[in-house]
Amino acid sequence: MSASHDIEFHGVEIPADSWVLFAIAGTNRDPACFDVPDRFEIGRDTSYALTSRRGVKSCPGTHLARRNLCVSIGVLLERMPRLELVDREAALPDAPISPTIGAFEGPRSD
Repeated sequence: MSASHDIEFHGVEIPADSWVLFAIAGTNRDPACFDVPDRFEIGRDTSYALTSRRGVKSCPGTHLARRNLCVSIGVLLERMPRLELVDREAALPDAPISPTIGAFEGPRSD
């Protein structure tokens, strides 16, 4: 990300057109939400987790990721105009795709 003008973010001055990478992976390790944030706990209550799912704590980058994917595919097709799908049947999803499920949400057991 970059901004077209100087900006202050949490007390840090960021000059215009500087590239900034926000590492959202750390959000699921917030000590304010988890007793032992750095320990992998498979049974951890994830209701406070910031992930690419729907809900109160849905990932703010989901829409950006989805847009980046659309742009990337468009550029790929523009640069490789003779690119074609070889096996349409193999490319079809195994199950219906729901627009209500987050872009990166994994398989469900329910």
